[in-house]
Amino acid sequence: MAFFSSAQNKKMNFYLLKNDGCYVDLRDSADYIRIVSEPDSASLLYNVTEYFLNNKRKLVGKSFTIDPPYFEGQCAMYYKSGLRHLLTNYNKGVAASYEYEFYPNGKPYFEKKYTDINYNYIVNESYDSLGTVLVENGNGYHKVYDETFKYITEEGTLKNGKRDGLWKGEFKDIKTIISVKYLDGELITGTATDEDGKSVTYSKSKDVIPEFKGGAREFTNYILKTLR
Repeated sequence: MAFFSSAQNKKMNFYLLKNDGCYVDLRDSADYIRIVSEPDSASLLYNVTEYFLNNKRKLVGKSFTIDPPYFEGQCAMYYKSGLRHLLTNYNKGVAASYEYEFYPNGKPYFEKKYTDINYNYIVNESYDSLGTVLVENGNGYHKVYDETFKYITEEGTLKNGKRDGLWKGEFKDIKTIISVKYLDGELITGTATDEDGKSVTYSKSKDVIPEFKGGAREFTNYILKTLR
């Protein structure tokens, strides 16, 4: 971690980080670099820019805090190729309003709108990797990819931006095939089958995530108040 001044006499903080968020001392041990500079004139928000080690931008945004970032307004993330990955709008450190995701080739993937501070959302538009419309005004057939865009993990029908009807998918990392019925975004019943053919039927969400009391925003506030 270093502190220095640029040629324009703007103070900056410089950090070397791993992908899991841990700080390191050597550039060769880091996955990316974060630079936080003083707010622009008439602004209270610090400028945050992150770079991959190939010097391509990883993130550009504005933050209420120096570190860790507490984003406000639009934040852009990029692939290592330099093409856009995400455009996310933040309100007091929490993703809010619209978010836009792009394929690794730069084409639009889908547009979603967050409906609460717990990151629940509806899908407004969705496209294939060639730009063909799959979902329009919240209605159509949506495909969910793994983080590397190598295969489809889930796919099914959307109605008014929410999952509706039968969705099918495969999670290759845990070698499990799923078949799930939704109604207006609510899971009705699902079946998960592993590589040995053993099936489990469930009626609650397959991803039950622990939640901090008060949701994501309160968790962020807690971290900001207690981190030393």
